[in-house]
Amino acid sequence: MKQMRRAAVYKLAASAQEMELDVMTGRLEQGEDGRWMIGNRDLTAWLAAHVDQELVVVLSSADDERPLQTRTCRTCGRDYTDLECPYCRANRIRLRGHSLISPSMPYSRNNEVSENSMRNLKVTVLIALPLLLMMTGSRALAQTEATELTALGVELWPDYDREAMLVLLTGTLSPATTLPATVAIPLPPGADVHAVARFTSDNQLLADVEYTEEGEQLIMTLPDQRFRVEYYAPYDIQGDQRSYDFNWLSGLAVDQLSVAIQQPGAAETMTIDPEPVDISSNRGDGLLYHSLASQIVPAGEQFTVSIDYTTPTGALSALPATDLSAVTDTASTPSSTPVETGRFFDNFDPLWLLLLVVAVALIGLALYISRQQTSSNRVRKPAPNRASKPSTTSQTTSASKAAPKPASPSAQSQSAAAQRFCHHCGEPVVEGDRFCRNCGTPLKGSA
Repeated sequence: MKQMRRAAVYKLAASAQEMELDVMTGRLEQGEDGRWMIGNRDLTAWLAAHVDQELVVVLSSADDERPLQTRTCRTCGRDYTDLECPYCRANRIRLRGHSLISPSMPYSRNNEVSENSMRNLKVTVLIALPLLLMMTGSRALAQTEATELTALGVELWPDYDREAMLVLLTGTLSPATTLPATVAIPLPPGADVHAVARFTSDNQLLADVEYTEEGEQLIMTLPDQRFRVEYYAPYDIQGDQRSYDFNWLSGLAVDQLSVAIQQPGAAETMTIDPEPVDISSNRGDGLLYHSLASQIVPAGEQFTVSIDYTTPTGALSALPATDLSAVTDTASTPSSTPVETGRFFDNFDPLWLLLLVVAVALIGLALYISRQQTSSNRVRKPAPNRASKPSTTSQTTSASKAAPKPASPSAQSQSAAAQRFCHHCGEPVVEGDRFCRNCGTPLKGSA
């Protein structure tokens, strides 16, 4: 189980309480009656109340009182101390409407966990000691513990991108090791782990290895035979003088251990013990590399390399970020490219931003044209043909145009008696019709 700092554990507990989840905090103790307690909560009774229910238990020890470690986001390159990058989380919520949610949890139509489903799902967060696993009587499946490395490459880079010693360990497990395997790597006091990664079968470097820091050891579970561990270690400073001792003391037997020391660009003199067998500058960065003779290191035997150098300016020798896809590694010549975890903007090319703007503009133009074509092709529903009674003016005009000359009074009376009109729409009707041929209204005076 990965050791979390107390401040990070309390932040996680506060978030769980805001979601109205069940949170227990305190020290795990067993009373004289055999009942287990977390603080003043009866854990035995709580477990009995949730028998046969599906639970999600988040367990963490709160013994680590170190302050939160400042990390660098691999996405935006900003530094943060929370459980996750707050800047990326805010953007993710703004764009997607939710934060990271496990695919196995129920979703609502807005891609968020609905309130009803959250009520139905019994989720409990326990903040206690790892001894809780002893109480349940369950055991985690044992991992195979590695006992041998066929090769271990050690790279020591002082004053690379920090005023500290950057240690790069690239190891290869014995072919007889059953995977996944647990590997324990010794750490010096004050070590700041930078990256833990593995090499896949096609030589890709993936920083997804699960690991914990227990005392002065880094314990990781490897699904592949090759791994990479990077950490920063403090060195001794006396004026312009810098000194560091690399000590390897492990239960792992190393069949071939090779060491290379990078000389800082600002270093004037450098002394190494044991004495290097080769000094070269063929890595393309303009720096000198001191290589020691490869040797066998049995399990439990200590191997030490002492480094002393002077640097009047103390300038760092870091180079721009290197593309991880170009990393190559062999058992005898380990890759010396550090795993980059937070230098997003170092390789940022403004041309990509321009191409992104153009792509967005083209997509918007295509959507606009599509909507215009859809609107123009839409067929309008015809208005209903409602007959209306013509106005007196139009009737008079029509009658005046139909009669070329005035008739005599007797002719007018005979024409009026012979010609009939619909009382609804005013259209002339034919003698004998019972309904108007124009509007269908029953005619008055019809038999």
